[in-house]
Amino acid sequence: MSSNIDYKKLTKRELELLIISGDDKAVDEHAIRVQSGEIKPTRRYTIEDLERMTEEIKKKAS
Repeated sequence: MSSNIDYKKLTKRELELLIISGDDKAVDEHAIRVQSGEIKPTRRYTIEDLERMTEEIKKKAS
């Protein structure tokens, strides 16, 4: 992704969209915010769940 993005200023939704697109820095920023309590996770997912959801999204997009 672009190095011009200031991840600390993004909203939760913007971070989620970047995560879906595969941006590792967005994942890191989201994790930091969840750990600090700034973002409250609405649901917990396993790595396998996230990988499966990502594959489903990619299939729908193509």
